[in-house]
Amino acid sequence: MSVNPFPEMDSVSTAEPEPSPFDPIPRGEPVPDWEEARIVWKSTWNIHVYGFATIFLLFTIFSTYRFLKLYSFKAARMSNGYQLKLGLYIAICLFSLLRSLVLFTDAYNSWNIFPPILAKVLWSLAYPCLIGAFTVLLAVLLATTNACHRGKSLASSYKHGIGMGCCLLGYTALVVTADWAVMYSQRSIFLLVLCQVIFIAWGTIVMIGYASIACKITRDLSRTPLNVDRGLLRSFARLLCVCSVIGGICILMKFYAAVSTFSSRSESEDSPQPWRWLAFETTQRAIECSMCLLLILITGRADRKREILVVPKIMCNGITIISGLESGTVLKDIRLKDKQIIH
Repeated sequence: MSVNPFPEMDSVSTAEPEPSPFDPIPRGEPVPDWEEARIVWKSTWNIHVYGFATIFLLFTIFSTYRFLKLYSFKAARMSNGYQLKLGLYIAICLFSLLRSLVLFTDAYNSWNIFPPILAKVLWSLAYPCLIGAFTVLLAVLLATTNACHRGKSLASSYKHGIGMGCCLLGYTALVVTADWAVMYSQRSIFLLVLCQVIFIAWGTIVMIGYASIACKITRDLSRTPLNVDRGLLRSFARLLCVCSVIGGICILMKFYAAVSTFSSRSESEDSPQPWRWLAFETTQRAIECSMCLLLILITGRADRKREILVVPKIMCNGITIISGLESGTVLKDIRLKDKQIIH
């Protein structure tokens, strides 16, 4: 029987290496056990992934088409909020493109095709695009309605989109930094908290803005000229209300996801139940698709060339006149009718 003269070498060689504090560790939202979950979901998983991926891809194609169509319409370049509408289509395109890319290639990083950090960043970058799209649309509506209150219009502070661009770039940089830092250090979790707080607060302000504009339009319908289609304005106000409500639901679900993530980390819970997790993610994707659809519908009303594109222009003195996004033939006919009525 041989005796090892260096027993300490065996203990060193068989001991597992200690994990380095600089090694990336997935610390995102809790996910189920993928192998077990796929067996439970069966074909439902493929329907969820490829169904929403296809929808987001269609949004990408359609928003690109609308962007090119608006950009090629030279007469619209003199309209109010033209640059903001272009920025809106870019934001919708980026959001839907990121969602479709991740879902088609490595949905929720379930196949580990992407490194954890890259998968997290690609998924999180969609949120600045979403909140940016709604902010740009709010600026378009403010520029269109000229909703002022004893002073200059709110949209004037965002002229040429410089203010919004700086805010969005700062928020995007914070999101990427938070995802990167949390992967390496649990102490950086406060950055995720900060991102969630900014998203919720920013989104709440934007949704309140939509509801406020809808209330202004509805309130001033009684003072709108008779030759203006009030049904069109009323449906436009309802569309803004729906947009505000769905945006509010999205913010609540984001808050719930944040609370669930942090509570699961503090309580060291096991993986979430597969069906519960899939139902929550399906609801989130459905809300995101609804928000993209509403953004396109609302903006599409401002890109038609020969239809009446008017909303109440609320002046500081309380007088309601008609403001058109584009000077089409219909709008000129309305002005001629107004002159005939005055004479």
